[in-house]
Amino acid sequence: MKDGLKAIGAIIIVVVIIGVVGGVVTGVLDGLIRFLDSIPWWLWLIGVILFFYILSKQK
Repeated sequence: MKDGLKAIGAIIIVVVIIGVVGGVVTGVLDGLIRFLDSIPWWLWLIGVILFFYILSKQK
């Protein structure tokens, strides 16, 4: 009987951990998407060009 309770307890703990981590990840992603959405398109363009420029210099 105790083993069954331990298994249920372990499952509850895992579910809680997954819930907390999922909540944090969702919150961070939501904040990130809002932040990225506020960046003007031309800044994105400069960033992408710089990124590929730096990549090409690495080789």
